Amino acid sequence: MKTLNLDLEYINNLAEENAEKYQSTKPFPYISFENFLNEYTADKMIEDFPPIDDTFYKYDNPLEKKYAFDKISELPDSIRDCLIELNSPPFLNFLEKLTGIEGLVPDPYYRGGGIHQSKRGGKLDIHVDFNRHPKLKLVRRLNVLIYLNKNWKEEYNGDFQIWDGYKDKEGKHVLTKLVQKIYPTFNKFACFNTSERSYHGFPEEIECPEDTTRTVSYTHLTLPT
Repeated sequence: MKTLNLDLEYINNLAEENAEKYQSTKPFPYISFENFLNEYTADKMIEDFPPIDDTFYKYDNPLEKKYAFDKISELPDSIRDCLIELNSPPFLNFLEKLTGIEGLVPDPYYRGGGIHQSKRGGKLDIHVDFNRHPKLKLVRRLNVLIYLNKNWKEEYNGDFQIWDGYKDKEGKHVLTKLVQKIYPTFNKFACFNTSERSYHGFPEEIECPEDTTRTVSYTHLTLPT
């Protein structure tokens, strides 16, 4: 079986070429890259991507409608190996060069990570993430996503949106401006800093065909306090 084998020279060049851009991006640092994984790996992951069943955790409330699975050991080898490599020292070194954040610690529990899928009608309202890991008591600093959607069309919605906003004196979140739309096309890498200002989501209901889902592999990186 062919393994992921990240092209370290390629990703380290990406980090060096984009570090200044990433770290200076407003309202908070974020970036996306096309064709991030080798073609074999990306194709194998989507081929092996499990269908939604009762083992997935279902989010179904006014703010979000999606499915998630974080039991890494139970995933197909191709997806499990990818997620493990996205938490490996060489990949952490790439992220530290890109983001300027040193001492990143991967989450072995994949809390809120793993794989996510959204059916037609799915959505995730614009929000900020929890910053404190409930088990490790570390602070979440980065989200990393690999999208795995072949032939995704803009009219399906599902675009990952970056918003500017703030919390008012009453503690209410106020969104002020849509900054960027990142479409979840096949083999796209996205990364962003998490903080009390990192407003993101895919708020418009997905309008993909009934036999299609919006799929993503997802991991978080933390820092001690």
